[in-house]
Amino acid sequence: MAKQAFVQAVEEAIGEFVLNIDKDKIKFAALQGKIKLENVHLDGDVLGGHVFEKIGLSGFGILSCWAKSITIDVPLKNIEKEITKIELHGVHLLCLPLLPATAHISF
Repeated sequence: MAKQAFVQAVEEAIGEFVLNIDKDKIKFAALQGKIKLENVHLDGDVLGGHVFEKIGLSGFGILSCWAKSITIDVPLKNIEKEITKIELHGVHLLCLPLLPATAHISF
């Protein structure tokens, strides 16, 4: 029951960025509030929209995006006063410039 609630919370928190979360491969220590996902396929469109715009690279599109691992640290003992940390490790992006001739193409 606790694992199911944790999995649902993970899906709600990072489901926008992570594609095809494999519930059986989520590793977690429920009492410590630590969650780890490995070899994660990320949504390049969402990340490109959020990240590339912020750093001035809105002229690029992401063809493929994945992370070696994602770790989430939920401060269960002091959840209202401490932040929840989400860390991406080993992020790999395959990007291409969006030229006028190719900007209309979906990948």
